Amino acid sequence: PEWGESTEQVGLRARIDEVAGRINDYLGELEQIGCLFKGFEEGLVDFHGKLDGKEIFWCWKQGEDRIDHWHELDAGYAGRQPVPEVVRG
Repeated sequence: PEWGESTEQVGLRARIDEVAGRINDYLGELEQIGCLFKGFEEGLVDFHGKLDGKEIFWCWKQGEDRIDHWHELDAGYAGRQPVPEVVRG
């Protein structure tokens, strides 16, 4: 324990470390399946894919029901475009 920490603070610190470790494990799992986590603030995840034979990122944002956007590999969130209707089905 750090100097002056209460038992409760020590317990909370241990819990925070445990949760942070689990989050890092989940992020590692996302990377293993080809997903790029873009941050907690926006809750963005990019997935490698192809559209019309071109390498792209499918782009999902927290709160969206499905993957409805894509962007060029170098475009980022600002370059998000709607998935063409013919692809959506």
